[in-house]
Amino acid sequence: MREGISKAIVPIIVPAACLFVANLPREMIPGLAAASRAIGPYGYAFIMNTIWIVVPLAALAIQRRSIGQTLAELGIATNPLRPLFFGVVATLPATIGFALTGHVNQNLPPRAFFLACLYAPFAEELLFRAFAFGQLYRRAGWSFRQAFVIPAILFAGGHWHQSRDPMEIAGIVAITGLGAFVFSYFFVRLGWTIWAPFALHALLNTLWFVFTSDKNALGGVSDNIFRFGSIGLAFLIAYAATRIDLLRVLAPKTGAWRSATA
Repeated sequence: MREGISKAIVPIIVPAACLFVANLPREMIPGLAAASRAIGPYGYAFIMNTIWIVVPLAALAIQRRSIGQTLAELGIATNPLRPLFFGVVATLPATIGFALTGHVNQNLPPRAFFLACLYAPFAEELLFRAFAFGQLYRRAGWSFRQAFVIPAILFAGGHWHQSRDPMEIAGIVAITGLGAFVFSYFFVRLGWTIWAPFALHALLNTLWFVFTSDKNALGGVSDNIFRFGSIGLAFLIAYAATRIDLLRVLAPKTGAWRSATA
């Protein structure tokens, strides 16, 4: 028990510290504010997401004293083809739904697209799933349910600034908390690979920003029908792959679950 707690300190403190820094007023970090202005539009968000990538990588590399082991333990050094293909197929309900009912956002700057649809999803999955959840589940010996809760709370906390309305904030926290559970599950289910949650996260973000104009993660009724349809299909594919050989091109028969004795 004591060893499990000691091994949980870094996986909790690192994402909490990264989140704290990201939510500080910009004037409190003048150097970063100046650097963001030098980068240009969305510079501050780019720097913060870079911190979210570099800090957990460095923290684990210092502990393991090996870049290769660090990349393997975070699920980065895995073949991305199957999880990316899985993500494309699983998000078809959202792709079709948004394409039929939405309109293409003609005013989406390339930098904003890169940040919101690719860079930020990777940074969030690395920090909250691969590092925080992964270390709590695999190294600290926490159960799946225990391991995903704290990263889920932190992940949700990173999104509640998107609204000032209490009901909207509650909805945002709920939807992002659910997302944390889903992404954690597929991180393990598809073989301890960051590319599975990244694919789902990045593709859903892409559809969200390209076809809608909603300004926060909560969205409207139809938006959530499409998103939940994709999540449901993802779970259905994962379940069916345990029984149907043909579907194992999308998901392995079994995941990388930690044994009870691990």
